[in-house]
Amino acid sequence: MKILVADDSRIIRTLIKKILEPYENYEIIEASDGVETLKKIKQVPGIGLVLMDYNMPNMNGLITLSEIRKRKASQFLPVIMITSEGGSKFVVKTIKLGANDFIVKPIDAVTLVRKIENILSKDK
Repeated sequence: MKILVADDSRIIRTLIKKILEPYENYEIIEASDGVETLKKIKQVPGIGLVLMDYNMPNMNGLITLSEIRKRKASQFLPVIMITSEGGSKFVVKTIKLGANDFIVKPIDAVTLVRKIENILSKDK
């Protein structure tokens, strides 16, 4: 399963890769902003999940999520939003735009893995 990790912070991308490293069935693809995220979704076959930061340069996570949902090829692609903004307004907004779930930073390894497994098990 290919998981696209979209975050402008190399540290966060590396952290997520380290957390998911023991799970050999996950192949991590990286993007550093929303524009690159959309390109990777289009160009890399088999992406099954996107973990995406809200605050990214060039195109933030909400705009990127909206673009993912507009495109026929990716409209059902599962997306977990990652943010440091944990307020209920943000959560409601992301869910309305089509996020499948969200994670509030700092990223907890157990929570991350559980949310990924929950979403991927719904997909089966």
